[in-house]
Amino acid sequence: MTVHQIAEKHAFKPGFRLIDFMEVGLPVYHVILQVSTLLRKKIAPLDEFVMRCLNFGMRDCDEISAFLGLDRRIVESVVSGLIRDNDVALSGQPNSTDQSLKLTVRGQKSLELAEMIVPEDKTIALFFDALLRQPAYYREQLFKAKELREVGLKEIPAMPARQPKVADFPINQVQELLRSSVGTGEKRDLLTIKRVERCNRLFRKAIALLYRSLEGGEPYVEFVVDGKLTGDYGAAFTRADGLKILGLECPADTPTPANIPTLDRESRDDSNSSLKILQAESADRLAAEAEIVETQSAIQQTSDHSTRNALQERLRQAESRLAELEERQKRRGVRQVYVYEHPRLLDSALSSCKSRLMIISPWIRAQVVTQDFLKKIKEALERGVTVYIGYGITNEEQGEPRKADKDAEEKLGKLAKRFKHFCFRRFGDTHAKVLICDTKFSITGSFNWLSFKGDSDRTFRDEQSVLVEMPDHIEGVFRENLKRFESQPSAHNAD
Repeated sequence: MTVHQIAEKHAFKPGFRLIDFMEVGLPVYHVILQVSTLLRKKIAPLDEFVMRCLNFGMRDCDEISAFLGLDRRIVESVVSGLIRDNDVALSGQPNSTDQSLKLTVRGQKSLELAEMIVPEDKTIALFFDALLRQPAYYREQLFKAKELREVGLKEIPAMPARQPKVADFPINQVQELLRSSVGTGEKRDLLTIKRVERCNRLFRKAIALLYRSLEGGEPYVEFVVDGKLTGDYGAAFTRADGLKILGLECPADTPTPANIPTLDRESRDDSNSSLKILQAESADRLAAEAEIVETQSAIQQTSDHSTRNALQERLRQAESRLAELEERQKRRGVRQVYVYEHPRLLDSALSSCKSRLMIISPWIRAQVVTQDFLKKIKEALERGVTVYIGYGITNEEQGEPRKADKDAEEKLGKLAKRFKHFCFRRFGDTHAKVLICDTKFSITGSFNWLSFKGDSDRTFRDEQSVLVEMPDHIEGVFRENLKRFESQPSAHNAD
């Protein structure tokens, strides 16, 4: 699933709405630990044969050599090793000055288990989750901070911002990781963790989802890791006051009344009234969608017949309410668009436009203007669609572009030189965010159509827009923005 598909899947929560999402890197440390262990290893065949001979009552190398049919020097070498490992000892005999070989208590235990227990100091490699603050082991690809920035993922810092110490590695947890995750096949008991020898910071890929209550209040974050919503990370982020640390306590960016056609003809303040109508309808729609998702989940989890019937009736009512709201919005031709819907609507416009396509966005990012995006633009141009793309903000706000982003811009420029009906303009001062598909729909608001991915410095924002399906209004928005393209010279288009 794509990132925006995952966001859409988790958009509906009872009483909350998804106001933003982004790809992030969750902090982990790759650590090297110096530890003391007891290694349990299989007894070598010759060792076992000699020990069994001693267990049967044989007392010297000559007797064992004759019984096993082995050269005496081989038996002596094996016995020397067993004495060194404290599995065999020399002991005196009653009324005699001679000494005989005998299994020690340790040797008897080793023979019983067919294992030898060997003390060993060694280093082991593990991970430490810097958000959950616990030892871990990952088989997935992890990223360095530089690699994270290159692909435009936002870095979530360690919380608290300190490297792990020996006390952060409970022996029982590390022992379990060694047995279940590392999987060396060795039987090793961990005695002590002596020190943390090395500690390097890395990151796991994840998707952060920012929710806000439908009744207002503080937002909160949850994380999707490996395609699964993980409550542990969200709870740890909240406990660490993560939104405050990242300066994201009050994300805001809602549609302005100027973007919305009049819906209430009797109101003295048409735009503000229209905004209130859309917000109320959208809140009702989100509540209905959340109730549908919650009820469907409850139906799957219950086996009680009467409970299932009650839930199915509740589901039918919620679906009926949602259908009524969608029909009302369809008749009006105006509705609010939330953050997770924008990528799907952009893809729909690229694939289905027949006569004209207009996109205006302050920035261009390579993570959005991909080969797939360029292919769809090219296919639209080959269908005869007139394409308008306007972009560019002031140099101070633009910052130093990354090479990948400049390459994406140049590829669009090459298409503009090849197709005369592709109008590609750098405005240099635009904050507008506009998408127009034929006379089918126009969308204006706060969503950055060409840079919603790939900016590691981006903060959480309540990205909303207004979608209008009124042909007259769409034409007015198109004509108003067309003036910028007609007045702006281009270095991209063919002469």
